[in-house]
Amino acid sequence: MARTPPHETHFTVRAARTRDGLDDRRRTTFDRGVALLARDPFPSVSRPAGSTGPDRTIRLTEDILVRYTVSRTRLLILAAAVLDDEDVLVTGDRPDSTQRLLAAPVGNDKTTIALPRSRSSTRVGEYRLLSST
Repeated sequence: MARTPPHETHFTVRAARTRDGLDDRRRTTFDRGVALLARDPFPSVSRPAGSTGPDRTIRLTEDILVRYTVSRTRLLILAAAVLDDEDVLVTGDRPDSTQRLLAAPVGNDKTTIALPRSRSSTRVGEYRLLSST
């Protein structure tokens, strides 16, 4: 059976801005992750971004969450969010931590990404990109 060539990868301006702002270590792992995603845009660790539409989310690296969409031959990275522990407003665990969310900016606009802060809620599918527009 012939191998399927990787999807042609494109970035929105916002996602490219985030990608270009990564330090060397993060950029290397980000590029490796995108290359893997281009070969298989539906890995088991990716999840639909909503109940309708083709958008998906994946925790591409330990500290980078990506929202993307796939067409027949193209992979479009819509948004990327860098998750830094130093950007946390409140630290420490509370018994009701499943209700607590951390909002981190995505790029230079007002889009945020909401992340559940429960140890039992670490699946990528539980992350949601929220738009404040």
